[in-house]
Amino acid sequence: MPTASDTTVRRDVKWLQGSAPELISRQPIAEVLDTDRTTVDTLIANGTLPSVKLKRRVLIPRQAVLDLLRLPRIDAA
Repeated sequence: MPTASDTTVRRDVKWLQGSAPELISRQPIAEVLDTDRTTVDTLIANGTLPSVKLKRRVLIPRQAVLDLLRLPRIDAA
């Protein structure tokens, strides 16, 4: 029987480079950057990290985070 930890997605650089969606909410980005959501909000506010606002949701393009970290994109097969 699977446990909760078996179905939890590990949000790290490999996830970001591979199977992450094209637009990602602030919390998963905070997990990848090993910081909190307030820091992600600051990065958005000062223009370091571009974002898209859809109604009440703030989403960050995956490529913008890869560019910030200077990482290549590696799509999952």
